[in-house]
Amino acid sequence: MLAVMSERREIARGTFDSVAALYDAARPGYPQEAYRDLIHLARLAPDARLLEIGPGTGHATLPLAQRGFRIDGVELGEQMAAVACARLAAFPAVSITVADFDHWSASARYDLVFAASSYHWLNLATRVHRIAALLAPGGHIAVFRNHHVASETTAAFNHAVQRIYASILGPHHSSSPLPRTSQITPVEATEWTASGLFAAADTRIYQWRQQLSAAEYVQQLATHSDHRMLTEHTRNQLFDNLQRLIDDEFAGTAEKDYTTLLQVAEKIP
Repeated sequence: MLAVMSERREIARGTFDSVAALYDAARPGYPQEAYRDLIHLARLAPDARLLEIGPGTGHATLPLAQRGFRIDGVELGEQMAAVACARLAAFPAVSITVADFDHWSASARYDLVFAASSYHWLNLATRVHRIAALLAPGGHIAVFRNHHVASETTAAFNHAVQRIYASILGPHHSSSPLPRTSQITPVEATEWTASGLFAAADTRIYQWRQQLSAAEYVQQLATHSDHRMLTEHTRNQLFDNLQRLIDDEFAGTAEKDYTTLLQVAEKIP
């Protein structure tokens, strides 16, 4: 069973590269407040050296590059890295390496190692120790991730979407119910503290809403690994039904509520 789960994880985390341009266009970024808080909580000096794990197409890299930091990125996908390099071409202090972080090594030591919506793809057994080894004394680890959450405002739309998933994929294969913000827990911070390598983490929560057209909504879904792993026929059928739902019942606009969770912790000397 574990071998099957591991194989599925490897397949899933490699699905983004085939839709790199769409991923870049469709995926939302992160609240600007998160970057300001990250810099403050990690006590980053202007000349700080950062390592980003899984920068993807550079959504989180660019705002930090614009603030003048030196950033090394380690990205699994070649096409994702190519898009990131094009986006970040104006910043010579930023470099992107195509590699699997789980097997990557470097002699450099960093003031901050961070991951934006990529930490959960890393090897659970080794990720904390690998990151700690790459940090300079006084260095910090940080993770931030967008969570699509339930709210009263979007409840009717989300319930209708669930019906579509159940009708196409079956009642036992519909998408999981959305959590509420109160149900989003800082599991990474718990993992870091339990390792004995990091002090107690600081956590920040940001709530925001996104409006999408029917086409934009399904384009965003098309960049998610669970949807990439559906057969093309099933995926197209699902997306056609979702687009009709949005256009016919919700005046062509889908609303998504997000909670972005930022967690930052200092390495213990």
